[in-house]
Amino acid sequence: MVNRAAIRRWAIALLLAMPLGVVVAGDDGDAQGEGDYVPDDPETEWLPEEEEDRPFIERMDRGQATVSRGVFLLSRQLDRMLGTDDTLYPDEDYRSLVRVRVQQRVSDIGSDRTEAGVSGRLRLPGAQDRLSLVFSSEEPEDEIDAERGTPVELDDDRTQSVGLEFLRPSENWESSLDARLRSGSPVDLLTRGRVWRDFQPGQWRIRPRQSLFWYDARGTGATTDIRLDHPVTEYSAMRLEGSATWFDRESQFYYDQRLSYIQALSPRRSLVWQAGTRGESEPNNQLTQYYVQVRWRSRIHRDWLSLEVRPQLRRDRDDDFNTERRIFVGLEAAFGHPGAY
Repeated sequence: MVNRAAIRRWAIALLLAMPLGVVVAGDDGDAQGEGDYVPDDPETEWLPEEEEDRPFIERMDRGQATVSRGVFLLSRQLDRMLGTDDTLYPDEDYRSLVRVRVQQRVSDIGSDRTEAGVSGRLRLPGAQDRLSLVFSSEEPEDEIDAERGTPVELDDDRTQSVGLEFLRPSENWESSLDARLRSGSPVDLLTRGRVWRDFQPGQWRIRPRQSLFWYDARGTGATTDIRLDHPVTEYSAMRLEGSATWFDRESQFYYDQRLSYIQALSPRRSLVWQAGTRGESEPNNQLTQYYVQVRWRSRIHRDWLSLEVRPQLRRDRDDDFNTERRIFVGLEAAFGHPGAY
């Protein structure tokens, strides 16, 4: 099923953003106000070299550069409004990034679907580089799926969210606190706190993390997860991930485990082999889903346009563990400071 409304909505948003970028990127600074104008860093290369023999590629690059500069300037203006000082930071300190994705799923049972989405993070270095504005149209509508941290599949309902995230780094443990509004009827409020630490015993890299959260619509809960990385060769590594999520209202645990083998095929291409399971504690500890998939990802144009192909085999308890064969094809465009992607 093709979600034409979603594609149309984000296409209109991009078309509106591009002229906005032209306005804020003007040389005279009138759009920002004479007192607020800050000249560009000459080291920042917003526009790539001209492609005289490929006019379509040149127009595409210039459109991406225009929107990217608009994202950067929006981040800088928000930083001056919300930041704690009036310092004019270098361009590269605004590591803001917006990603636009279009994904197509083809299944052997005929459940084809296309979706488009956008997500981003606007970093504010004036707030001691700890505050970010975050937004997404790709969050799972179900709060349980949102907290389990598993990738959103195209058969999952999605919702939009926007909020602020505060990061507090330290020498040992790091922590973050974020508050978000999630679309719906009524609008849902989410607050979440996280604390984690990175260890490196020998060649292992280990990250345990604890999260506490509260949804206005669903109540409180917690997630405990751990990630272990170990190199296999110079260009490959193994990753183990496991998590348990508890929702107090349901009085139930939700389990997730995943094993990944990550290969760097080249500086622009990677391949990830994955196998995963999902489970629940009620009515008894049981497996609800398992899957295997391969993710091939490549930057197909400069550093901002990527293609991902993901064949997948999946079995669900709700479908009597019958095998469903699916393939996902996704295109992703990145916008922001050139150093952010």
